[in-house]
Amino acid sequence: MAVALRHAAPLKPEIRLAQAISEYESLLNDAQKAKMRNYRSGQPPRPSDVMRLTAEIDNDNSRRKTRCVGTRLTNILQCLQQFSAVVDTVVGGSQSLVASGIWAAFKLTLFAALGWPLYFEKLSTLLMDVGRSCPRYQELGVLYDSSTALRRDLCEYMVLVIDLCKKTILFLQRSICAQVSTFWKPFETEFGHFKGSLISAAHAVRVQVNIASAKEQQLEIKDNATFRYSFARFSDKVSLELEEANGLRKRKKKMQFLDACSSYKYDTAWKQARKSGNTNWILENQQYKQWFEAGESSLLCCTGSLGVGKTVISANVVENLSIQMSTAGIGYFFCRFDDAESLRSRTIIGSVVRQLLGPLEADAFDSLASGARPESDEGQMLNQLQRLLPVHQQRYFVVLDGLDECNPPELKNTVHFLRGLMEGAHEFHLFCSSRQGLYQGIAGILEPQYHVSCTQSNPEITQYIDDALAELLESGELALGDPALIDTIRDALVNGNQGIWNRIQHWGYDDLAADYLQALVAACFGQTTSSFLQSGNSTFTLLYAVVIAYH
Repeated sequence: MAVALRHAAPLKPEIRLAQAISEYESLLNDAQKAKMRNYRSGQPPRPSDVMRLTAEIDNDNSRRKTRCVGTRLTNILQCLQQFSAVVDTVVGGSQSLVASGIWAAFKLTLFAALGWPLYFEKLSTLLMDVGRSCPRYQELGVLYDSSTALRRDLCEYMVLVIDLCKKTILFLQRSICAQVSTFWKPFETEFGHFKGSLISAAHAVRVQVNIASAKEQQLEIKDNATFRYSFARFSDKVSLELEEANGLRKRKKKMQFLDACSSYKYDTAWKQARKSGNTNWILENQQYKQWFEAGESSLLCCTGSLGVGKTVISANVVENLSIQMSTAGIGYFFCRFDDAESLRSRTIIGSVVRQLLGPLEADAFDSLASGARPESDEGQMLNQLQRLLPVHQQRYFVVLDGLDECNPPELKNTVHFLRGLMEGAHEFHLFCSSRQGLYQGIAGILEPQYHVSCTQSNPEITQYIDDALAELLESGELALGDPALIDTIRDALVNGNQGIWNRIQHWGYDDLAADYLQALVAACFGQTTSSFLQSGNSTFTLLYAVVIAYH
């Protein structure tokens, strides 16, 4: 019936969107319908739910020994989260159910597709391409209610998203034979048109945002000119308008201040590092646990040589904190040697300040003078941050990676900012990963209470090497005249892994990485094992050469 009505005559986009969700639900089995109701019954998705959902997807892929692809979905998930939040806050009522239904349908579709790794790989790639242009605008909350055209185009975009979800569910409900036969067809044959349609719809939304922004500015000028006259004639009405205008002014003031702090895309480096793999051993480290549970400001330094995986560790720490401490204030920054902007102290500090202040209500910024902007001086930015942050409300975590790439003046400014955080009235927990030289250089200034060395034994590496050696022995690919020699081989691999392991970890713990390790072990420890070990050569000198050759 819903399909018949949908094609009988043109309907409002809001109604078409509601019907699309209804049609999607009609395709689900009983178990999936129960999950759908459960997803819709909770609170509207928050920004932290985006990272939480990508983490759940990566954890599921990790159990299937497939690579991390959750960050491919970040942009499209942020788009759906922002749309749900705007509709719930600005419109409310039945439209809130529609907005929550979009998030629920998309989430359910992703988890349903996870059971087909090859299909999910192609689907996630499509969503990553679409996500580059999807509508993500901080000012949607200001413009949505005032622009009919913007609401129309946004709803049309969401209808396309639900259509993609329906197409996916229908594919997964086919018989096994039908699914297998479909794999012989190019993915683009059945799903390629969604990419072009969604990109075109996103462009239409972008045009309407620009138009609505211009109209909003004109309306604001007009409202300012007639404010006094309106207030004198319509006191009750103007009182309400004043309240709305005041709220709008506060929200604009907040966004202007945050944009002035930094417009650098700090999350790009985190997403690239997070895709490199999973690592959990540091979460069980006693120094990390003591730092995490400390009741006062503290600093943990994570050090190691180039290539041991410090950046991957930091990326996993950020994700773990966002899940474990959803109510805490969290900021992070990853310096990149090939990005000069990321090595400026103003960029680092501004990005951290923006993340820490972003979750605050707009009222918190009302104490700022009209037209106030963050000072270019890092010390002044620290003062503004400490003045705006609530002292009693929560703990704050800051994760920084690669500060050793900064030149001395920029590093000095950043370190002084961090010292100010530690000495202030707020409870800050800092996590800094770098090479050993930086740790020694800043120890006298920041006085870190906790230290984790990445050169210490990593149980994940040790277990992986043990499993690989056992498999080589069992298959006969590694034949030893002296059985006791296997312990010498194991110790050489475990103790000599000076960062080369990170190359294997970067490939995602998949079967291909296992083949590399088997090949390099066989090459290192064939019939000449004893003479090689007695030669005094570094085990991983040859190991590195073999990895590069295979790669």
